[in-house]
Amino acid sequence: MGLIVIVVTMLAKKLKKETEIVPTLVAVIGIIEYFAILFQIWMCIIFDAPRYLAFTLGAFGIQILLNIYNWYYIKNSVSASDAMKKEKLSQKKVKQLSEEFRKKQKRKEAYDRMMNKYEAGKSTSRTPLLDDQNEGGMIEMIELYDDLGESISQNGSDQEQFEGGDKKTKFSEQFLLNNKIYQDGEDFYIEKMIEDKGFNKWVNAYDQTAKIIKWVSLICTFKFYRMSYSYFMGRKQFLVLYQKKKFKKHTVTMTMLS
Repeated sequence: MGLIVIVVTMLAKKLKKETEIVPTLVAVIGIIEYFAILFQIWMCIIFDAPRYLAFTLGAFGIQILLNIYNWYYIKNSVSASDAMKKEKLSQKKVKQLSEEFRKKQKRKEAYDRMMNKYEAGKSTSRTPLLDDQNEGGMIEMIELYDDLGESISQNGSDQEQFEGGDKKTKFSEQFLLNNKIYQDGEDFYIEKMIEDKGFNKWVNAYDQTAKIIKWVSLICTFKFYRMSYSYFMGRKQFLVLYQKKKFKKHTVTMTMLS
């Protein structure tokens, strides 16, 4: 049976070079393993071999648990629109994000001032460039670079203070709120959206294929989910454009554990 699977997969690869041979083989061999375990359970019952039956049932139970865990992982960490991941940030990382936030704020304020002057120049029906020059546009540019220079200088001094071991650096509530960072005691955490929109687009576009892969992976073997990126026979329903690499890493890790 295994030889037949390999031959069929090689033919698919030969006919359609787009076919990814490794994911296809792993997915189909996983199905063969499932039925092989069922056959072994049946043989143990027929020949009254309780020890081998217990061992085989244990292996079968582990496989089913892995299938359920994989289904739960996909549901809550891949396809869920509100899937979030809590990540701990070091003080140094928060400090770096704070500096970038202040620089952006400075640039935005300077840009808004320049745009206000530009709009004011347009309302007087004169050339904006001349208006900027005549009404202090050059001065405004100098102020802009002065602001940025002051910001960079201040950030540099803050960085030096931080590198010296200041562990009680205070951050503005606006910065923490805008970056979705929250503090728990002395530790900082950030919640990141981990929904894989590429996976959800595939589910919506090829709902029947997605349902088949989902139920086969839950009932038989989680390895069958590899068909979702096998590009079998060059068909797009077997090609998920995952936006995140976590799912592929997850399936590889699960395969090694099994």
